[in-house]
Amino acid sequence: MKKKLKICGKEYEVCSSAFTMFLYKKEFKTGIISDIGRLQEFAIIQEKVEKEMEGKTQKEIEEAIGLALMPQMDTFIEVALRIAYIFIKCANPSFMTFEEWLQTIEEIDFGDPWVSEVTELAVNSFCGQGTARTTQTN
Repeated sequence: MKKKLKICGKEYEVCSSAFTMFLYKKEFKTGIISDIGRLQEFAIIQEKVEKEMEGKTQKEIEEAIGLALMPQMDTFIEVALRIAYIFIKCANPSFMTFEEWLQTIEEIDFGDPWVSEVTELAVNSFCGQGTARTTQTN
C-alpha cells in the first residue's frame, strides 16, 4: 500500500508491505506488531478518558488526556516516529538514516493528523482492517 503523508510540514511517500516488518525488526531490533500494540494502548486510554469526560470542554478533555498519557509519552513518541520512518524508508530505500531524519524535524505536534494516519496504516497493514481504534457501538 502506497500513499502520501505530511509530517511536520513535509510531504513523504510512504508504503507498507511484507518487507516493512523485516526492515523494522532489522532497523530497531524489535517487532512492529508489538510496537503497534503500544500505540493501540494509547488509543484505548484516550477513548476511556474521553468517555469519562463527556460534557466537559474540549480543553478540559485534552488536558485530562495529556495527564493520562504523560507517564508513557516517551514510548508513544518513539514508536510513532519509528513506524513513520520505516514507512518512508520502505517507499524510498535510499532515504536517510533514522537519526538524520529526526534531525530534520524541528517540532513535533502529536495532535497532527499524521500520527493517527501512521497508526491506522500500521494497524490496517499488519493487524487487519478496522482495528486501529477500539470502538463500542450500543
